[in-house]
Amino acid sequence: MKDFLSLVKSRRSVRQYRQEKIPRDQIEKIIEAGTWAPSAFNQQPIKFFVLEDSAKIKLAGEKIREMRKKAGENIWRQELPDPTFYQAPAVIFLCVSEPKNKYALADAALACQNCLLQAREMDLATVVVGQATMLEEIPEVKEKLGLPNNWEILLSFCLGKTDSFPEAPERKKPEVIFK
Repeated sequence: MKDFLSLVKSRRSVRQYRQEKIPRDQIEKIIEAGTWAPSAFNQQPIKFFVLEDSAKIKLAGEKIREMRKKAGENIWRQELPDPTFYQAPAVIFLCVSEPKNKYALADAALACQNCLLQAREMDLATVVVGQATMLEEIPEVKEKLGLPNNWEILLSFCLGKTDSFPEAPERKKPEVIFK
């Protein structure tokens, strides 16, 4: 990438992944980028849970879809074999443990954006999956995944290699007031 804005403009939500494991050192570099995000009062509350076991990723996705169906929600991209985690080889959960401060979600969002940009700089694909927070309602699934019950999921994102990045959608002109 030539400059930061070019990197930002090149990041896309990708929903098709090659079934290639991501090397541990690359995942660690992505997480390191997340740890350098600003956090309220420098509390740095975000914890990272990396799920690479395809059977566990599938289980988590199935449980989320079941909950959404019970709630009467429209399941987006139902035609895909895995419309939750898109058969990604890795899913990274950004979590916090108690006591959770009121800025934790903002801290997670900032850390997540750093991770997404670092992944893109490494030519890796990502998509944020906010519905992973639904796993909070099923502690037995969190336990099966190996996620500590005292860790609350705030955000997650899929990570993998892809054959292509989608085109950029049109952006709205920002509403800005200068005084």
